[in-house]
Amino acid sequence: MIGMKFFAGILVSCNVLFCLSMLHVHLTTDYFHQIRKIPNAILSINRPGRTSRSAVTQLDPELIEKKSSDFSYGHAEVLHLQNSSMYFVHTRERMPLMRRENRELDQNYRTRIGRDWMRTKTAVFVASVRNAKERLQKNVVELHRLGKLFKDYWMIFVENDSNDGTREFLHDVRRKHNQAVILGCTPINSRAPCKINITYRSGKVHRPGWGQQRTEEELVDRGITMSVLRNMYLNYIYDNLADKVDLMISVDPDLEWDPWSLDNIAQGIYYFSAKPKLDVLCANSRFRNGLYDPCSRTYFSKKRFCSVTEYDRSIITDEIAINRNSIPVKVESCYQAFAVYRVSSLAKDRLHHYPAPAERSCEHNTLARRLREIYIDPGMRLVIKYLFNHA
Repeated sequence: MIGMKFFAGILVSCNVLFCLSMLHVHLTTDYFHQIRKIPNAILSINRPGRTSRSAVTQLDPELIEKKSSDFSYGHAEVLHLQNSSMYFVHTRERMPLMRRENRELDQNYRTRIGRDWMRTKTAVFVASVRNAKERLQKNVVELHRLGKLFKDYWMIFVENDSNDGTREFLHDVRRKHNQAVILGCTPINSRAPCKINITYRSGKVHRPGWGQQRTEEELVDRGITMSVLRNMYLNYIYDNLADKVDLMISVDPDLEWDPWSLDNIAQGIYYFSAKPKLDVLCANSRFRNGLYDPCSRTYFSKKRFCSVTEYDRSIITDEIAINRNSIPVKVESCYQAFAVYRVSSLAKDRLHHYPAPAERSCEHNTLARRLREIYIDPGMRLVIKYLFNHA
C-alpha cells in the first residue's frame, strides 16, 4: 500500500507535460473509454490533502491491483489530472498560464458573464488603514462603485494610531453603510481612538509604508506587525461572514487611483465563475507604466516546469509575464494593491498571515503560499496616480 501511494505521488508531482512527451503509447478507442471509467474515489487519492486511509481501504481489490500494476490505467489517471489542470506551460516562455476556452479569449464575453455572475454573489472589501483619510475619501467611492455590481457587499477596515481623523471618517462611512466594520481595538466599531503604539524590538515606533528606513530586524518586525493587523479582518470574516461572502477583495488604501475600470475588474472576476479551483486573482496595477508592488509578486522559476539548460534564463520577468502576455499567469504570490480571494479557499482551513522565523518578505506572500491557484491577470488593468509615504 505504501508503495502504491509513493508511485501515485510521483505521477502527480512530476512535470506531466514533460513526462507524457516521452511516452509513445498507442491510444485505442477502448483506452479512451477506460479513461472515462476512472472512479472518482481513486482519483481523489492522488489529490494532495485529500488522501485518507478510509478511502484507500474502501477501494475494490481489483482497482487497487490495477493502480499498482496496470500501466494503461495509471496513464489514463495522469491524463485525467493533466486535463483537469488550471494551467499549461507556455512552450516558448516556459511559464505557467491559465488554460482558457476559445470563447474566454474574448474580453467582452468575460466582462458580460463576469458582471452577470457578480450580481448573484457577495464580496467583502478589506484594508489596513492608518492616517489615510485623504485617500480614503476617494477610495471608498471606488469601493461603493464596485460593490454595487455584487448582490451585496461589506467593508472591513483595520485602523490604528491615526491622528488625521481617519477613524472618525470610517464611522461616517459606517453610518452611511451599515455593513462597514471597524477593527483594530476593542470593542469592535469603537469610537474611541485606537492607540496601539506598536514598537519594534529596537524600540523604533512602527509606521506603515515601504518608504520607511528599517534595519533587517525591523523589516522582520514590520512583517509580523502587518500580519497581526491583517489577521484581524481574516478572523472577523471566518467568525461572522464565512457563510455569507463569496469573495474577499483586499485593497491598498494608501494609494490614489485613477477611477477603476469596472469592466476590467469584471472580466477578471469572471474567472472565479468559470474556474472553481481559482483561489486568488491579482490586478495588473500600473504605476508610471510599470507593474506596481514588486515585494509581493513572486513568479515561478522556469526550472519548476521544464528542464532548463545553462543557456536559458530561468527567471520570469514582468516584461515576459505581463507586458508581452494577455493570459493570466500563475504565480507563487501576488497582491498588486488589489487582490481578489475566494473566501471558501481561505475559510476551510482558517488561513492566516504567518511569517517564518526571520522572514522579511511582504506579509501577503505568507498567506498566498498556503493557497494553490494564484494568478496575475494582465487584463485586470488598474492605474495608480500617486503613492503616499507616511511621515
